[in-house]
Amino acid sequence: MQSKDDELETRVSDSLLRELNSRLVTEIDKLRREKDSLISKNTELLARIVELEQTIKEDAENTKLRDAELNTRIFELERSAKENEELRNRVAKLEQNQCIDTNT
Repeated sequence: MQSKDDELETRVSDSLLRELNSRLVTEIDKLRREKDSLISKNTELLARIVELEQTIKEDAENTKLRDAELNTRIFELERSAKENEELRNRVAKLEQNQCIDTNT
């Protein structure tokens, strides 16, 4: 048989264990809520990363298109400048020939 001291000790010990268990359950619930919150934030961040990756991909494609358009314009401007130079040279020759013809 247990003595009264042993019974009291058992009750106190049982009470302390129940209190500790209650605190641990509360702490576990709190940690689960924090975990759920972190999982939710992580999911949001992953979705944002996917959006940003798509934006980067679209921007890269747009940049390639813009570069191609600009390269075409540069080519056309260079060709036009060359044609203008050739026309200036022809006009200069014609003016020289006209001056020679008027002087003779």
